[in-house]
Amino acid sequence: MLPPEKKNKKLPSPPQAVFNCSMCGECCTSVTVPIEKEKAHRLLEKPWVKTQLKESHRVFEELDDTHYAMPLDDNRVCVFLGEDKKCMIHGHEGEALKPVECIRFPFAAIRMPRLDKDSEEETPTLRYDVSASCKTVATQLLTQQATIVPNKAFATQFQNDLAAMVHEEAFPQKIRVGGFKTVALDGYQLYLDELVRIFEDPIGSPELALKRTAQVLQSLPNRPKTQVKSFQFWPFWRHFSLYWFLRRPYGIMDQWAVLTEGEYSDPKILGMGGISLKGHRRLKWDEHQLNPLLNGYLHILLQRKALLAFGHSLASVLLIAVSGYFLVQWYARTLALVQEKDEVTEEELTLAIRLTERYYTGHQPYFLEFFRVFPGVEGCLWLSMG
Repeated sequence: MLPPEKKNKKLPSPPQAVFNCSMCGECCTSVTVPIEKEKAHRLLEKPWVKTQLKESHRVFEELDDTHYAMPLDDNRVCVFLGEDKKCMIHGHEGEALKPVECIRFPFAAIRMPRLDKDSEEETPTLRYDVSASCKTVATQLLTQQATIVPNKAFATQFQNDLAAMVHEEAFPQKIRVGGFKTVALDGYQLYLDELVRIFEDPIGSPELALKRTAQVLQSLPNRPKTQVKSFQFWPFWRHFSLYWFLRRPYGIMDQWAVLTEGEYSDPKILGMGGISLKGHRRLKWDEHQLNPLLNGYLHILLQRKALLAFGHSLASVLLIAVSGYFLVQWYARTLALVQEKDEVTEEELTLAIRLTERYYTGHQPYFLEFFRVFPGVEGCLWLSMG
């Protein structure tokens, strides 16, 4: 239960930023998108689809018992992305035959039990998670420190397309904090309110914001009695996170390069040829310019509700955010080195956030599954927090 004096103290609703697709077509590149087998079979009956696949020398490849993979060309672009950056399936057949993942991107919709019992909203509550791998989200919306929501037409689609949602029946009635500790839904609402407080200063230190989030977890279901004023992560944990999770296409040599600022190679992300990481940590980092963007990314990570429905605890979500923070910083600095800059700019940080979401925190099930099933997640979290 919340302390009596706190029960009726409500925060104003956080501002909302409405997402409108810019039709850039970048979500149709590089990522393997599943399409439901029934939809693929119906598409294969269409003459224009047969022609498109024949001209591109591609087929629908089986992913599992229920899905195929959308075919990509040699540049890893969906073969159904037109020259005008618009989906050819949508243009020819409408939305009905598009993959569900394409329809809902960059959102995941969650039907969950009503969080605020004093609210006039009907049960259940519809909430959204959003992916910062989307160019529009990363470049236009993260710095607004607002809850990112779809436009009305998009929201109506979610209301009707129940297959794209996590139902309230799948959402836990008690939220796992970590280990054996759980909180009721009003305790989770308190956590979300505290996140708004923590991130209300857009230029504040991301490390301090993550430490304060950990402090909230320790104190749930009450608010922290004190607030930490300064914090830096234990340097060992930063190196360990990079060593353990960072893509290492050439094995142990690239692992060693990360730790020693040596020659690092990753053709898929950094292009052909290696890059020297010398001076990596000494690149200028303008906190006033970059922190709002980084804090916006961390805030949407910590609010991810779909992870809770799939068995994550709040502690594991926080450790995902901590690891994402290290990875984003590393990629931003590396991208600046690739361009021979002496400081990190918003351009590198935005791309680093999108890469980290795409290859780790947002769309990589192996990365996320590690935090869900690893029994030492809570201990690693408190170890990383010193």
